[in-house]
Amino acid sequence: MTLLEFIESKGFERGVYGGAKHSCGLPHGIKIKPDYSPIDGSHTLIVSGTMVKSCVCPSPWGHNDWRVYSSRSYNSPEELAKIIEEMSNPEKGCWD
Repeated sequence: MTLLEFIESKGFERGVYGGAKHSCGLPHGIKIKPDYSPIDGSHTLIVSGTMVKSCVCPSPWGHNDWRVYSSRSYNSPEELAKIIEEMSNPEKGCWD
C-alpha cells in the first residue's frame, strides 16, 4: 500500500482548507485538507515519508506565500494517522 493509499484509507481528504489557489512556498508532499486554519487564511497538511507539516498562507493570498507553521515526525503508520487527526482539528479550549 502506498502512502497516499494509506492516507485515503483512513478517510482523510486531499486538498486545502481556505481559498489559496497557488502553491508558492509549499514543500513537496501529499496535501491533506484539515478542518480549520490556525490563522486568518488557508491551511493544509503536507505529508512526506517521515514528516507531517502544517502549512499556512495568510490572507490576502495574492500577496503571501505558504509557510511551514509547525511540523511533526512519525515512525509508524499508526502514528502518522494519529498526527494527521490531531493536526487536522482545531484545538479545544476549556469552554468546549
